[in-house]
Amino acid sequence: MTDIVCISPIDGREVARRPVASDAQIEAALTAARAAQREWAKTSIKERCAFALKFMDAMLALNQEIVPELAEQMGRPVRFGGEFRGFEERVRYMTMIAEDSLKAVLPADPKAGFKRMIKRTPAGIVFVIAPWNYPYLTAVNTIVPALIAGNAVVLKHASQTILVGERFDQAMKKAGAPKGLFTNIVLSHEQTTRVLSSGSVNHVNFTGSVEGGKAIERAAAGTFTTMGLELGGKDPAYVRADVKLDHAIENLVDGAFYNSGQCCCGIERIYVHEAVYDKFLSGFVDLTRQYVLGNPMDEKTTLGPMAHTRFAEVVRKQTREALAKGAKAHIDVKAFAANKEGTPYLAPQVLTNVDHSMSVMMEESFGPVVGIMKVKSDEEAIRLMNDSPFGLTASIWTEDVAAAERIGDRIETGTVYMNRADYLDPALAWVGVKESGRGVTLSKVGYEHLTRPKSFHLRTKTGYAFDVAERNLSALRSDRGVIEQQAAEGSVRAPGPGRILTIPVSVGRVVMPGETIATMAEDKYILRLQLPERHARFMRAGDKVEIGARGLHGGTGERKQGRVRIVYPEIQGGRVIADVDVEGLGDYFVGERARVYVTTGKRDTILIPRDAVYRRAGVDFVRLASGEEIVVQLGEKRGDAIEILSGLQDGDVVSTP
Repeated sequence: MTDIVCISPIDGREVARRPVASDAQIEAALTAARAAQREWAKTSIKERCAFALKFMDAMLALNQEIVPELAEQMGRPVRFGGEFRGFEERVRYMTMIAEDSLKAVLPADPKAGFKRMIKRTPAGIVFVIAPWNYPYLTAVNTIVPALIAGNAVVLKHASQTILVGERFDQAMKKAGAPKGLFTNIVLSHEQTTRVLSSGSVNHVNFTGSVEGGKAIERAAAGTFTTMGLELGGKDPAYVRADVKLDHAIENLVDGAFYNSGQCCCGIERIYVHEAVYDKFLSGFVDLTRQYVLGNPMDEKTTLGPMAHTRFAEVVRKQTREALAKGAKAHIDVKAFAANKEGTPYLAPQVLTNVDHSMSVMMEESFGPVVGIMKVKSDEEAIRLMNDSPFGLTASIWTEDVAAAERIGDRIETGTVYMNRADYLDPALAWVGVKESGRGVTLSKVGYEHLTRPKSFHLRTKTGYAFDVAERNLSALRSDRGVIEQQAAEGSVRAPGPGRILTIPVSVGRVVMPGETIATMAEDKYILRLQLPERHARFMRAGDKVEIGARGLHGGTGERKQGRVRIVYPEIQGGRVIADVDVEGLGDYFVGERARVYVTTGKRDTILIPRDAVYRRAGVDFVRLASGEEIVVQLGEKRGDAIEILSGLQDGDVVSTP
């Protein structure tokens, strides 16, 4: 039996050593997962979502321990914190859309006497093979939606971040996961291949290299195992002549060098319109020179080591080849004292005079190097952006939204950004084309890849021909009754003023005494709220609320004030009902939706003036009255103030320009 060993890129010491699972342990894990999944599939989507949120809370509670742990394992500077802001965003969104995404699909043409639908049923066991570069974010993309969809999950994490799998397991147990529902297992490459070729799992999600994806496909061949593959990338950016230059420079430098360039959708090649090329290049190089390469445990470090020396050597080799072919290097690596051959410490590099004959412009670098080319037009940029075996993301930097969408339609990629890069929106499908992979995670579409369709065609009545005849006869009798009664019918008047809501009878129909022919709303209107159960506990009778403009996407106009009249104790469909008195609701339609602002929680926060914050090298700073410079993590904007999540303490005095 062999061990999986994690060696820290900081100093080459051993961080963790774990034995690989035995054949008996693997078999037991898969058997337990299969049994747990069958029971888990019987639970409601609401119950599964509640579990997912408990798991999320348990994981968030570990953040302070995880940040230095990640730095030790893969070299990301501690000043940038963990991955849990994106982690939380993804979990919350996938729970929010779960019920709608997984509900049965009904045919557009209902048929009398039949019940027809397509249900989404769980795939079974989902096998997640996770990478080291964003070890929490990439894994959660599949793990949480898979569990919500009714699957069991088996996780094999990368050897470089072997402790991450244990953190997932720790949080799952704290959240109360049934035995066998989630399993973190340590496997060799050979054992992983045997699991896939055995047909013991139903779906596999792999994030890694192109060669790794091909190996996954070969191993699972003939098993009919479905799969999602997020593979390599060589993500381009196009800077148009109408760009907001300072914004583009700041964000593209960050997109190229954050996490030492070890990002799935990091910026690896930039095409700049000739009209702004010189200014862009000058600003880009100046900002790159401000990075601090060093020990990731040091708060001053903005660029840590790459995860392994062999990864750094790939980038060094690409750079040497480009220089030999005529490329120009704009960064003096001697200015970065920690940069040393034969180590994972690698200075950032900006190359010009590059072309697509060079590997640095065609092959994945996955490190802190970027090539910049001058272009004359949109057409040239599109051609160069598409001249790649990869297609994960692409970004367009412009003030023209229509142009961005027009160009984006022609780029062979999975995601198109405008004026941003290296961001994963859980509401959108995370997908690659060409050698960047296949399959989808996140969004409503992601649930489709973790389930299979199951059709139901249920005949609810027999003797159908007789039923049809009976209904036809009944219709004829009704028609006769209408004719006989129409002459005798007079006008019907409302008992008082109000607004007509529904008229359940048709013109000419015969109605019986006491039958409702119309429903009305009185002049006094009430705002009725449907609050998610998790928020309702903060709502009390007498609380103030605000109602915005009409429609869920209403603008930012003046808000009306209201006060909660009553909060009903009964939960309906996972929601709590509350009635609110609001002056001036008489111009709304009954049943119309509006944006409403309610209190959903309270927390203490530190607020400072927004102009006290300044950014350098992609990092936010404030200066204390003492003159000390402090790194801060920003939260929400509140008017002229902004929330500080970390970096400042009560009593600190900051200075403004």
